[in-house]
Amino acid sequence: MKFIAIDFETANSSRTSACSLGITFVENKEIIDSKHFYIRPTPNYYNFINVGIHGITKNDTDDKKDFKELWEEIKPYFENNKVIAHNASFDLSVLRTTLEHYQI
Repeated sequence: MKFIAIDFETANSSRTSACSLGITFVENKEIIDSKHFYIRPTPNYYNFINVGIHGITKNDTDDKKDFKELWEEIKPYFENNKVIAHNASFDLSVLRTTLEHYQI
């Protein structure tokens, strides 16, 4: 079985405010790779509650790509892969809402 596991962090209460994405690649029950991306969130502000959860701040993401710019790089990871997440209702809603926001 082959799949990717994803984990998003958001900067604020908006589902389009992804500021971090972790992807783990699994094949035949073994982790074969993992990647992490900081993302400049939309809207670009940080709620203290979110920062308290994940520790990511505006300084970490100001010079990073926004999701639309990053999508071309990460899109191949999602193609022909099953996607799972520990908190799937949250993580998949961040992905779906952000893709819709950018009309991707």
